[in-house]
Amino acid sequence: MDNSARSYGNLPTGPLPDDDERWPSVKEAHRLDPILLRGKEKGTGTTEEPLSSRALSEYLLIRGRKVGYGENISFYSIRRQSGRMNNDVVTRGR
Repeated sequence: MDNSARSYGNLPTGPLPDDDERWPSVKEAHRLDPILLRGKEKGTGTTEEPLSSRALSEYLLIRGRKVGYGENISFYSIRRQSGRMNNDVVTRGR
């Protein structure tokens, strides 16, 4: 099996760099496994199904409100802000 990433929406489909220290070390057999798993009913455990981005956003929204975060937070907003911050770093480095 080669080390190509499976395509999920906008994720890269090219090879994962094995020698790049910025990437976490993941065994070949687990490279395509989901990181976050969907929960079973009544919180009795997890399934082998991946957690949806919508469910993750709902969880982040609830947790954000419980800790007093005043704005809506979602997986999308975190991804967008990370992109903006990364763009700022790259732009300043030029």
